[in-house]
Amino acid sequence: MKGYKAGLCRGPGMYRQGPIIIGAAKDHGRCSPRARTLSAVDLNTRNFIVPTHKGEMAGTESRLVSLPLSRIRLIMKSSPDVSCINPDALIITAKATELFVKYLASYSYKHGTGKESNTLTYDDLSSTAEESDTFQFLSGR
Repeated sequence: MKGYKAGLCRGPGMYRQGPIIIGAAKDHGRCSPRARTLSAVDLNTRNFIVPTHKGEMAGTESRLVSLPLSRIRLIMKSSPDVSCINPDALIITAKATELFVKYLASYSYKHGTGKESNTLTYDDLSSTAEESDTFQFLSGR
């Protein structure tokens, strides 16, 4: 990531696994209290992301996902049970949605009829939803 350097967050007795992002405060080798684990968000890499300048944290989480966060927020707020949305929950929901769509598409492609022409059709997706126990909740029954 541009403007970030990789490093480990180590303090006295504080070892963390997985990718972390340390807040803008200078930590001089110690974990800042605002450090948070994003292992659910950054599943494919084991990088430790540390901002090099103050104020660089703004907007970095949105680069981890490709879906528009405003649309995900709108869908989440459409539920009457949701009053406010934590930004971390929004990022994790977006990443989980991406992973789900990727898994559904790959499963449908492997079990679909469009392998010969490298296409994935709605019929492939709907037959996956009806035939697979994993995706049964998508069938609408």
